[in-house]
Amino acid sequence: MNMKTLILAFLFLPIFAISLSSHYTSPTTLEDQGVLYVTFCSQTSEFAKFYFTPQGFTVSQTSVQKDFAGTTLVPDCKQITLIVRSGEPGLLDLKIRKGADEWVVPVKFEKKQSLLPTLSKSVIYTGYDDAVLRLGGTGKDVWVTLTGSIVGSNILYADSLPAEFPIQFHFGSSGYQEIPVIVQYIAGNSSVTQSFTLGLRVEEAPIDVTGDSDIPSGGFSNLTLHITAPEKLYSTKISLHSSCIEGNTERYFEEFQEGDVVFRVKGTCDPGSYQMNVSVGDHIRSIPIDIIGPGGYEVFFTPSFETTEASLEVMIANEGSESMKAVSVRLIDGNYSKIKEGTFIGDLEPGDYDSADLTFIPHKNPVSVNIKISFTHGGVRVDDILAYDFHYVQKNSMGWWFILILAGVGVWYVKRRKASN
Repeated sequence: MNMKTLILAFLFLPIFAISLSSHYTSPTTLEDQGVLYVTFCSQTSEFAKFYFTPQGFTVSQTSVQKDFAGTTLVPDCKQITLIVRSGEPGLLDLKIRKGADEWVVPVKFEKKQSLLPTLSKSVIYTGYDDAVLRLGGTGKDVWVTLTGSIVGSNILYADSLPAEFPIQFHFGSSGYQEIPVIVQYIAGNSSVTQSFTLGLRVEEAPIDVTGDSDIPSGGFSNLTLHITAPEKLYSTKISLHSSCIEGNTERYFEEFQEGDVVFRVKGTCDPGSYQMNVSVGDHIRSIPIDIIGPGGYEVFFTPSFETTEASLEVMIANEGSESMKAVSVRLIDGNYSKIKEGTFIGDLEPGDYDSADLTFIPHKNPVSVNIKISFTHGGVRVDDILAYDFHYVQKNSMGWWFILILAGVGVWYVKRRKASN
């Protein structure tokens, strides 16, 4: 019988690992066992039976039979796959016998190293928040794959372990969140894959939002929110996010930390309670809102300018289901001199409309014109303060001024909750 050649290919173990050749392993889903590939080559045609006797560990099968049809020039090689298991690390022997031939293969079991994954923060805030994932251990060619609310690429790379990976999260609501993580790296001659789950405690961002939560259904109104940010923010945007509102939902500020922010919005959902996200820079705060029944009005502005005198026609249309009583429009103090500062319109029934003319001399260009609309609705007296940005241009050096061509008619809508005495 010709001599047989025994070739040990490799063994991979998540809990234990062996590296007896330069080959890389592929991962197994088994947590406490590994795969041993043994290749036998024969230079003759024969039927052979192999017996496996592990010393201090177990194998999936103790014998196997193979047919060989090899020649001196072209040996016939057969690969045998063994599942091996060991409860303790160490260098153990696997005895392989075929007839009178016997081989002893040393099998080295190594305890899997802990990567000791940690996150730089114990709490992640709603909105965009940054943290650093830290991995310990030793290894090279490290790839990290994350699944979940990750901003940007969810596949990260490092040359070696230990390593740090910057991550940006984005969560729209608070609560407990889980981020599955897969780490693949080279340890010695083996390719190792480890999986774990990042458990995150997500809390509401450290911003405070208070104010009126009532939004009319089908009509526009001023929604005033008092917002406090955790620090002074620069070139920031404050915006509202809800499928139940539309209108002016974004405001931009060069600097902001605390103050009242006014939005012109209307409800688009049926009356009821809903959640709305308020974004302040990278932070998000969720607050409840109430969509209330009909009862609002629309405001249309028509500006004009001649010489040094500006005029602003304010038209009010009652779109609600109840009368607006004792409606008046007044020009309040601003960066201008008032000439005609108010008009009493009277009552407006549902579907009616009327207008008031305001006249003033602007002191700057553009100028914010402050207007107060007062009326009684459902037995309650309402005072709404509106601001209109008035722009004008000078046509020639003789001092004649003409109105700036506008992209469209500015429409302001106001709607108030139906209330009773």
